[in-house]
Amino acid sequence: MSKSFLDKIKEEFLNILFPKTCFGCGKEGKYICDDCEVFLGEAASVQVDYSTKHGLDGLVSVWEHEGIAKEALYRIKHQLISDAIPEFLKKSFLVMRRDISRFESFLSFLFSEDVNITYVPMHIKKEKRKGFNQSEIIARELGKMIDKEVINSLNKVKITLSQVNLNEEKRVENVKDSFEISSSLPLPSKVVLVDDVWTTGATMRECCEVLKGAGVKKVWGFTLFRDT
Repeated sequence: MSKSFLDKIKEEFLNILFPKTCFGCGKEGKYICDDCEVFLGEAASVQVDYSTKHGLDGLVSVWEHEGIAKEALYRIKHQLISDAIPEFLKKSFLVMRRDISRFESFLSFLFSEDVNITYVPMHIKKEKRKGFNQSEIIARELGKMIDKEVINSLNKVKITLSQVNLNEEKRVENVKDSFEISSSLPLPSKVVLVDDVWTTGATMRECCEVLKGAGVKKVWGFTLFRDT
């Protein structure tokens, strides 16, 4: 019996026990129903950052972190509704396919043969307490969708404060020296670094600096959501 068949049975079983309800209106069937999808705001542009030698080579964020999208991420993170992530990824690829010219640079990079996917890690104590890392789930679902290897390339070695109420300067200071390479194995030359939301970019930039310091040549960031 194939894994995909077992996954399908498991999904159907969970849907019976815990039916998906729309984050907007509560209708059963999807986490974002067709009526409420119109309230998802698309992020305005692809950002590129050449500000430092070890900075990101590019960044894609698909949805503005506001309204129903903000509610969705809150419930994914705090009510542990991680199975909403595949739905958002599928919607994200529909957006990219519909506006291919805007996402062409990212998609060309993503589908390059020598690209691997990695993600922003949580500190092991926090992940054990929470039960999952939403950024890892996004990365693994992305890898599954496009048949790309997902690697655990980073560890978070310092417990940090929540970034939520910190200004940009404090965010940078908070995550400084928080990450290290997780393995002595050679890293790929190109990676897509995945996180859930881009706010000031302090966390992703710190991860990118560690990756490039260890020999990675090009890093694109990918987040589902972006703060305005």
